[in-house]
Amino acid sequence: MDNRQVDRVKEFLQVAYEGDVKLFEGIVSQLSLDQLNAADKIDGKTALILAAERGNLLKVEVLIKAGADLNILSMSGIGYTALMYAIKQKHRHVVEALFKAKAKINLKNMCGQTAFNLAKKTKDIEILKLFEAHYCPLMNAAKIGAINSFRALMPDYDLSELNCVTNMYDENVLIIAARLGHLEIVKCLIDAKVDLNKISFEGAGYTALMMAIKKGHVSVVEVLLQAKAEVSIVNSEKESVSSLLEKSTCKSQLLPLLNHYCIQSLMQETASPKNANTLMQTLNYFTENITSWVPPVTFSTTEIEDGFEEVNIVSVKSAPRKASFKPQT
Repeated sequence: MDNRQVDRVKEFLQVAYEGDVKLFEGIVSQLSLDQLNAADKIDGKTALILAAERGNLLKVEVLIKAGADLNILSMSGIGYTALMYAIKQKHRHVVEALFKAKAKINLKNMCGQTAFNLAKKTKDIEILKLFEAHYCPLMNAAKIGAINSFRALMPDYDLSELNCVTNMYDENVLIIAARLGHLEIVKCLIDAKVDLNKISFEGAGYTALMMAIKKGHVSVVEVLLQAKAEVSIVNSEKESVSSLLEKSTCKSQLLPLLNHYCIQSLMQETASPKNANTLMQTLNYFTENITSWVPPVTFSTTEIEDGFEEVNIVSVKSAPRKASFKPQT
């Protein structure tokens, strides 16, 4: 840009921050897209970021209409998008406008924070509700088990969004579907290669598998086990797959499933150090409760560090399977 253009952009950024809306709209109409997205040399903020930070909805709407880039990270501080600034300052109407314009929510600043992380920190219920409302069609389809609608909506979201789309209780779509027992939705998400082991961060924290066990959805538990969902995760209340199973009203149906899908898989692997104790507890629990199903297993343990032990399977004696089992559907 020549000096005249540089001065024009400088004026534009100043008006974006504190100038008259009509004047601002007039300047916007005369600028190229590159100029609209230019950042201030001092703090590295674009006009959209400045307007969002100040909570000026009209200017934000003018810039959205003009095609300004919604997802530029500021070059100052730890790097916020316009959406992040609007959330931080609790400018709900600006947040809503940026949501409607499809600003990305899964971008991270230099501290690894997303827009949702910042929203949780503000504890602003109305802004948190906006996150849920923004993904309302997909979330509602998951909640009511409308598989045809859900499949039609899925192409609008990439994998990272499917993994991070959450309700205000920080349950992702898979956990919601597992909690409500919507088997076809769960299968659809498994086919899309979503992360099976995400943990909801509200309350104790559950994975989809843990939630399905807690709610007694036998068929959902089975497909998650088939997809190799992790069984050794422990939540903040020290609950694990085995402890939730013990409390389940469907224990008699779930035990054979966990033996069939889980134990066979675990016998082929070495436990990670962090999960060694949970793995041993889980295996011991199953062998104590379904002796007719579980082959006797010999283990060896090797101390690694910080009190963790590595669990290795030494030998497995074959044992006949004495019962057939058909899960409820």
